[in-house]
Amino acid sequence: ESASMSTINIQKALADGLTFRALPDTVRDILAWFNQERSGDDELRTGIKPEREAEVLVAWREQMQS
Repeated sequence: ESASMSTINIQKALADGLTFRALPDTVRDILAWFNQERSGDDELRTGIKPEREAEVLVAWREQMQS
Protein backbone atom coordinates (compact mmCIF):
# COMPACT_ATOMS: atom_id res chain seq x y z
CA GLU A 1 0.00 0.00 0.00
CA SER A 2 2.83 2.42 0.68
CA ALA A 3 4.63 1.73 -2.60
CA SER A 4 2.86 4.69 -4.19
CA MET A 5 4.69 7.02 -1.78
CA SER A 6 7.83 6.37 -3.82
CA THR A 7 6.19 7.33 -7.08
CA ILE A 8 4.75 10.73 -6.21
CA ASN A 9 6.13 13.54 -8.34
CA ILE A 10 7.40 16.33 -6.07
CA GLN A 11 8.67 18.64 -8.81
CA LYS A 12 5.95 21.23 -8.21
CA ALA A 13 6.72 21.28 -4.47
CA LEU A 14 10.43 21.68 -5.22
CA ALA A 15 9.66 24.50 -7.66
CA ASP A 16 7.55 26.16 -4.95
CA GLY A 17 10.47 26.08 -2.54
CA LEU A 18 10.31 22.74 -0.75
CA THR A 19 13.58 22.13 1.05
CA PHE A 20 14.98 19.27 3.09
CA ARG A 21 16.86 19.32 6.37
CA ALA A 22 19.70 17.04 7.30
CA LEU A 23 18.55 14.21 9.57
CA PRO A 24 21.03 15.06 12.36
CA ASP A 25 19.68 18.64 12.44
CA THR A 26 16.11 17.37 12.68
CA VAL A 27 16.94 14.95 15.50
CA ARG A 28 18.89 17.59 17.40
CA ASP A 29 16.03 20.10 17.19
CA ILE A 30 13.36 17.57 18.15
CA LEU A 31 15.33 16.52 21.22
CA ALA A 32 15.89 20.16 22.19
CA TRP A 33 12.17 20.86 21.84
CA PHE A 34 11.25 17.74 23.79
CA ASN A 35 13.62 18.56 26.63
CA GLN A 36 12.28 22.13 26.80
CA GLU A 37 8.59 21.19 26.69
CA ARG A 38 8.37 18.07 28.83
CA SER A 39 6.90 18.18 32.29
CA GLY A 40 9.48 15.89 33.87
CA ASP A 41 7.58 12.62 33.84
CA ASP A 42 7.27 12.35 30.08
CA GLU A 43 9.23 9.72 28.20
CA LEU A 44 10.28 9.96 24.62
CA ARG A 45 8.32 7.20 22.95
CA THR A 46 6.72 6.30 19.67
CA GLY A 47 3.54 4.54 18.71
CA ILE A 48 0.22 4.31 20.42
CA LYS A 49 -0.65 2.92 23.83
CA PRO A 50 -1.01 -0.88 23.93
CA GLU A 51 -4.70 -0.57 24.86
CA ARG A 52 -5.42 1.59 21.83
CA GLU A 53 -3.42 -0.74 19.59
CA ALA A 54 -5.56 -3.67 20.78
CA GLU A 55 -8.74 -1.72 19.98
CA VAL A 56 -7.50 -0.85 16.49
CA LEU A 57 -6.49 -4.45 15.79
CA VAL A 58 -9.90 -5.75 16.87
CA ALA A 59 -11.65 -3.25 14.59
CA TRP A 60 -9.30 -4.09 11.71
CA ARG A 61 -9.86 -7.84 12.11
CA GLU A 62 -13.63 -7.31 12.17
CA GLN A 63 -13.42 -5.25 9.00
CA MET A 64 -11.28 -7.88 7.28
CA GLN A 65 -13.87 -10.57 8.06
CA SER A 66 -16.70 -8.56 6.53
